[in-house]
Amino acid sequence: MDILVTPITADPRDADALADIAAWLRLEDELRGRIDLRSAPPRPGEMGSLWEVLVVAAGAGGAVTVLVQSLFGWLQSKRRDLSIRLTIGGDELVLDAKQLNADPAAVLRLTTAAIEAMQRAQQAHGAPGRIEGRPDAAG
Repeated sequence: MDILVTPITADPRDADALADIAAWLRLEDELRGRIDLRSAPPRPGEMGSLWEVLVVAAGAGGAVTVLVQSLFGWLQSKRRDLSIRLTIGGDELVLDAKQLNADPAAVLRLTTAAIEAMQRAQQAHGAPGRIEGRPDAAG
């Protein structure tokens, strides 16, 4: 199951945010080899486009947890008002740097929400899943 990662920013300083996020996530053992940057086809008259979305191939296990926690770490390292949208199946979650600074428990809530979204997406696609931390349970 793929998770789409998209930075939400209007700041021109963040033009390379997606490539920066990809490099950051590739440092995580659990995510290594699961990261793919994708761009939109160039429009007529354009030479090419910037990356449009980062795709994380996440399956069962701790990949979703590592992804959310690592993205919050990336947000903290930037020290700016950035947000990241995660699209998991039909669910969208927003990780917000301001929210993290105001409410450290947001990491746990969003990690839980991401795991639940992944389970819903896997069930909708007929993929076997499991509840993280409970290898005996089917999702």
